[in-house]
Order: sequence, then structure tokens, then C-alpha cells
Amino acid sequence: MKDIRLLLLILAAATGLANAQTDVSRKYMVNADFSNGTMTNKSPEGWTLSLTTSGVQSTISTEGKGNGLIAAGQNHWQLWQESGSLKGKAFQTTSRLPLGRYKLTVDMVTAFSEGELRLYIGSDSTKILSGNNRTYEVETLVTSETPEAGLYITITNGGLLDFDNFTLYRYELTAEDARKIVEPLYKICIADTLSKGRQKWYNRDEMIEALETYKSMGDDDSSILAATTKLQQAHDNFQQIKSDYVQLREEAASFYTEIQKLKFAYVDSVYNIRKQINSYYLKMEDHYEWVKATLASLHYIMDVYEKYKELAKAISYANTQMQATNYEGKADLQAVFSEAWQTAAEATTTEEFDSCIKTVCQALDTYLATRASEWITVKNGLPHYTDNRATVQAHAPGFVRVGDIWYMCGEDRTSQWNPDVNLYSSIDLVNWKFEKKIIQNGVTTAELGSSRMIERPKLLYNSKTGKYVVWCHYESGDYSASEAACFECDSINGAYKYIWSGRPMGIKSRDCNVFQDNDGTAYFISTTEENQHLGLFRLSDDYHEAVEHTQLFAWQSREAPAIVRVGDTYFMFSSACSGWDPNQCKLSYTSNLQTGWSSLSDIGNSISYDTQAAAILEIKGTKATTYLYVGDRWQDPGLTESKIIMFPITFNGNSCSFKYHERFDINFVTGEWRETPTEEIFLSKKNWKVADCSSQEGINPASYAIDGNVNTFWHTQYSGTVAEAPHYITIDLGKQYSIKSFLATPRMDGNTNGLIRNYQFLVSDDGANWTSTRSGDWMPYCTEVAINTKEGRYIKLVCTEGTFASVAELDVVAEEVDTGIDGAGYDDNGKTVASHRLYTIDGQAASDSCKGLLIDKITYTDGTTRCVKKVVR
Repeated sequence: MKDIRLLLLILAAATGLANAQTDVSRKYMVNADFSNGTMTNKSPEGWTLSLTTSGVQSTISTEGKGNGLIAAGQNHWQLWQESGSLKGKAFQTTSRLPLGRYKLTVDMVTAFSEGELRLYIGSDSTKILSGNNRTYEVETLVTSETPEAGLYITITNGGLLDFDNFTLYRYELTAEDARKIVEPLYKICIADTLSKGRQKWYNRDEMIEALETYKSMGDDDSSILAATTKLQQAHDNFQQIKSDYVQLREEAASFYTEIQKLKFAYVDSVYNIRKQINSYYLKMEDHYEWVKATLASLHYIMDVYEKYKELAKAISYANTQMQATNYEGKADLQAVFSEAWQTAAEATTTEEFDSCIKTVCQALDTYLATRASEWITVKNGLPHYTDNRATVQAHAPGFVRVGDIWYMCGEDRTSQWNPDVNLYSSIDLVNWKFEKKIIQNGVTTAELGSSRMIERPKLLYNSKTGKYVVWCHYESGDYSASEAACFECDSINGAYKYIWSGRPMGIKSRDCNVFQDNDGTAYFISTTEENQHLGLFRLSDDYHEAVEHTQLFAWQSREAPAIVRVGDTYFMFSSACSGWDPNQCKLSYTSNLQTGWSSLSDIGNSISYDTQAAAILEIKGTKATTYLYVGDRWQDPGLTESKIIMFPITFNGNSCSFKYHERFDINFVTGEWRETPTEEIFLSKKNWKVADCSSQEGINPASYAIDGNVNTFWHTQYSGTVAEAPHYITIDLGKQYSIKSFLATPRMDGNTNGLIRNYQFLVSDDGANWTSTRSGDWMPYCTEVAINTKEGRYIKLVCTEGTFASVAELDVVAEEVDTGIDGAGYDDNGKTVASHRLYTIDGQAASDSCKGLLIDKITYTDGTTRCVKKVVR
């Protein structure tokens, strides 16, 4: 019995020794737990996805899987193929892995019906079963320093793979394994001594001793283990020395190239390091302790330089804010910049830079706080222009506010079907500056302008990465691609780089928007699966990938979604899918983005004031917070001339007041808005009369078009006999005016029956002879329309087609014509006469047949006028 017990103890000890293992994942693998979710070529950092099939979706997900096997909220890699084959491998090649025995494990959650999946390292693998969610492991003896580790995939009919936590364990070396690797190790050490292009000095004495130990070793376990250990240690030390020399040499060279022209305190120090390492690299002398110490010093300097760049970025940001504005305290802020640059040139510690960065930020806050409280008037329906009078091209815009500057990106529809993405900036949403084309056809990616086009680009700022991100609808000409795309840039107005494109999480995606919650979590929301549903996609921390999908409003065919958070309530505006024809905007609300959305309710009128939601802007001020609805106006009159519409909306509980305003005033300091006073803009209607109309409904007489009340309206006859086009209303202004523009406010009761599209606006002196001053087949919705300036007493608005016509209010911008006879006399003082106009004594324009005493209005070429009596016989 004692012998058996002793034998069992020996076996147990031997088993414990064989199973002794050390986790070496962090040392020899890169991003083994996918904590870095940045994807390049559909692969996380450190990994490669090599496939022989197409259509595979690859993403970093944070959704919990396998009943907690893969934890929720933590990154893991997900591969998905809807129905086709998924063949290839997902792997990484380890580097400088010591020879010996290893075990590789991974947490796997799988679902596939046909094919095979295997976990492998080197030449050994183990089979992974579909639906058998657990931690898998495979063991191997590594006889090469660079074995591959990962997954072999041969799935033939679609599948979903979620995997996380690759872990590499190293076993203690056994005599049996030592016998298998001692000779490969000996050859590796020989190769070390013969390698070229390295520094002259290395651990030569240690290497010779290890090689001699190998040559003199016996056949017993102890001597083989000893030789193996010495060879491995000599090789590891050789590699470390080589790595440190090369690292110091390369980092010092590249770092010096970056900083050599800057006013940075350590420029000369880095130059000296670079010079010294180049000298030591060529000498057969042991300077390894200096190399290790200097490498640490260089890394410290590089850390200080990161603060230098942070300070430079803070100054640049503050300077951009200053250049875009004209507030009090510019000189003070400029002085802070000068002092900060002096600090940047002299500071040698991260603490000094941190203090200076704080000073710059505080100075900027002080400067921005001096913005004067003023009212800015926003007029809708007119083209926006840049500071050099170019038309703003930013269809379906997306917005980001940086300090006091609003940045707006949108489609440049100059070339209708292959839009670039333009970026503009403004501090008041009225006066815009063109920044640049941030995404360009054939430049940003080769397929843009050929096989792909961009629609609805939307901006996000990621405070975690400090980068700006654009998400958009990424489509083919026949709309069969149904994809999204992501682009990114270090600065708001730089050239954005392509990050990713495809169907988010494999789901067909079209019309889209983005939303950023209070905690910085970002979402991409789009109409999905042939415009049947809305898909809410939570984005990864770097905003590069969709990692979670929630289906909303299934089978309700909604598009143009725009979400805003007001307190703890989320509101979503959306439209029906009706092509370019405007339709009813609907509102829904919830307290949880993923669930509990209310049923859709109508807001605004039946065509959403000729708009489709693009964004909801929040303007927080010292007294109030105003929300601005921003909409696209696709046809005004056409796509190339499409307009950006914005007006204030208000929220009360779960409801929204969604009322169109042709113009309004906003105060960016107080956050308040108000109706724009129009008494001095539009002509007084005190003496106006309806001279004629084509027809009128009894309860909607023509007089309602000039009663000053937008809640009443003129409507053509619809009871009994329906009046046919053309429809018109004629107004007698009471006296002669020089008319510059008109505004036809449509009925504002939510109904669009009688909305005028095809129109003519005419002016007359006598109410009988008319001049057409403006016409078109798409009268801008509730917009002040400029005309060819014409003098006259009568105006006529004609609706040239359609069964009905209606107008809530008709207004004009005009100046009274001077027809007085004061100063009658005739002395040109050498001026050149440009024209003569004759008027009767009561101010009416005289026809050619008029005789008797008239007033001759003389206009000179310098723009001045004079009125004189004239007798015509």
C-alpha cells in the first residue's frame, strides 16, 4: 500500500509540474481581447482576416453573448455571413515567441449549420462545434518563433461567430520537449551571431557559453534541459539588445525629423541622442546600459512632446474661434497666445504644459463670454450664400457646434448624381464661410463618383478619440447597394479618410441620420430592409462600426429620421417614403432609445412645409434653450437649388409645437427666439383693397388674403361649381409704389388644399395693363420672392394650374413713389437724363393718351430724381 501511495504522489507531482502554466498573452500577442476596436481591412488591430469568399460582415461588438460567456459592454470580434460561404482564417502571427509548449484558449459563441470551424496555433488545432458555447483550447509545441494563432473557417451556408479573450499560456519546459527544441534553438543562436545589419556589440560571451554548453551536453535530461535553458536565455537577451538598439535608433531618427523645425526645448537633446546612438551602433563596445536609460529618457521627452502638441492644438482651436468672431477682448486673448507659444518653446515638463493649456482654455472661455447679446434674423426659403457670394451647396446637412462656431456638412448637388461633401462654418447660421470639400469623388475613395455616391452626410465629434466622424448613406446608382459608410479626420475641416463601408451588421440601410446621447454614446439610424423599418445602430466607442441593432417602427416605411433629447425624453421626427414628394412629418417619443416608442402622431401640415427632417439643433443660452428644426427642401425649384429650412420648435411634456416661420429672430447668447418684427419690412395694408379675384368661397373671401391674419385665408370656389384655373387675386395698393418682392403665405391650418405651385406675379399702373415680374412652376413655400423691381399701384397673383388656389396672406416689399409737385422747376445743372415718367396730379401713372397738366418724373444717370410740372396738349 505504501508503494502505491508513493507512486500516486509522484504522478500527482509530475502532473502538477507538467500543467504549471503562465499567461503570456500580453507579452506575445497583440490585442488578444480586442480592447482596441479600431478596424483596418475588416480586422482589429494586430489581427488579419484572410478570406476566399465575399460578403462577410466583420465588426467589433459589445453585445453580451452566450449567457455571459462573452460579457456585455466589452469588445469582442464578430463575423457574420447571411447565407453564403465564409471561408478563410482570422489570425495573427506571434513574434519572438520562445520555443516551448503552449496552450491557446478562446471564448466562442457560434451558430452555423454546415462546414467546420477550428481553433489553431502552429500546426495543431481543435474543432469548434456550432451552438456549443464555451471556452475552447488547443495545445502545441512551438518549434518556430513566429507561429500563427487564430481560427480556420470553412463554413458553407451562412453563420454567426462571436469570439473573445484569446489567451496564450506557456508551460514549464519538460525534458521531453527540451529534446525536441534544443537543436532548433542552437541553429537560431548561430543565426543570431551571423545576422547582418545589426549593431556591432551584442551579448557575445553569453552566446558563446550557451553554444559550448550545447556542444558538450550529454544525453541525460538534466544536461539537455540546461543547454536548452542557456540557449533560450542567450537568444532572448540577444533579441532584447537588438530590439532596444534598433528601437532607440529608429525612434530618435523619426522623432527628430518631426520636431527639428519646431521651437521645442528638447530638439537639441534628441539630436544628440540620435548622433550618439549612430556612433555606438558601429562600435564593438558595451553601451547597453546607456541605451536602456536613454530609451527611457527619449520616451519621457516624447510624452512631453505630446503635451506640446496638445498645447498647440488648444492654441489653434482658440485662434480659430477668435478669427471667426469679433468680440471684446481680442487683444487680451492674442497676448495669451504669445505667452503660450513662449512656454511651448521653453517648457520641459508635462506639468508646465498642462498649466499653460489650462490658461489658454480659460482665456478662450473668458473671450467667448464677451459675445454681445443681439438678435439675428433667419429668413427661410432663400438661398444661403458664403462670404464671397457663392451659393451654399449643403443638401441634407449635418451639424456640429465647436465653441461658438457651427459647422455644417452637406451634399454638393452641383453635379446632381455624384455629390461631393462640402463643409461650411458660421457663428449665426446665416452668414456662412466655405471651409473645403471634406469628401470628394474619386479622391477620398476611388469608387466615389463611379460605383458609389453619398447621401445625407452627418457629422459627429468623438471626445474620446478627439476625431471628427462622418456617417452617411453610401449607395449605388440603382439603389441596390443599400449601404452606409464612415469617414474620419483629426480636424473638423481636414480631408476625411475612408474608414468603412457596407451594410451595418449585415442589414440593408438607406436614408439615415445620427444621434449622440448625453454620455457621448453615438447612434446611426437608417431606414432598413428596402425601406420597411427603421434601424437604430449603436456605434462602437470610436464611432467606426455598428455594434448593436434595434429595429424600430417595423413595416411602417419611415425615413429622414431625426432624434433630439429633451430632458429625459427622446423625440424622433420622420417622414413617409414618398420619393421627392413632400409628406406629413410624424413625431414619436420615448424614455428609452431601444424600446417604448409611442405611436406616430402628425405634426405641422400635410407636406411638412415642403421639408424633410435633417437635424434638430439645440441652442443653450443664459436665459433659455431653443430647439431649431432643420429640414431639406428637395424641390425649390429643383434638386440643384434645394434649400435649407430652419425654424424654432418647442416641447411641452410629450408634445411638440411644430409651426413654420418664414422668418424669426434668435439670440445665441440668451438662447431666446422671437417673431421678427415686420412692420418696417412689408408694406402697410391700411389702404389696400381687393380689386378683383377669379373666384372665392363664401367662408373664405378674397379679403382674407389681406386682413393681416394668417389664420384666415382666401380660397377659390369649391362649393357647387368648382372654378378652374387660372386662378388669381388682384390687389389695389392705394397708391403708386416701387415694388421689389412679394410673400404669399399659404394657409396655415395644416391643410395644403389650394397650395399654389405654378404662378405668375404681375404689376400694373392702372389695373388694366399688366407686366409679369416673376413666374415659375414651383412657388417657394412661404418665402419672400424677389421680382424685377417695378413701379405700380396694382398687383396680381395668378395660379396658372390646379383645381384650387388659396392664400392666407399676401405681402409686398416696396417703396412709395414720390409724385409730389414741390420743387417744380427745371434746372438739370448739367446732369444727364436717364428717363422720363409721366404721372397725373393724383399720382397715377399717365398713359400715352393723357393730356393736360401732368407731373414729369426725371431720373438722372447718377440715380437722383426730380419731379416737375408739365403741360401736355
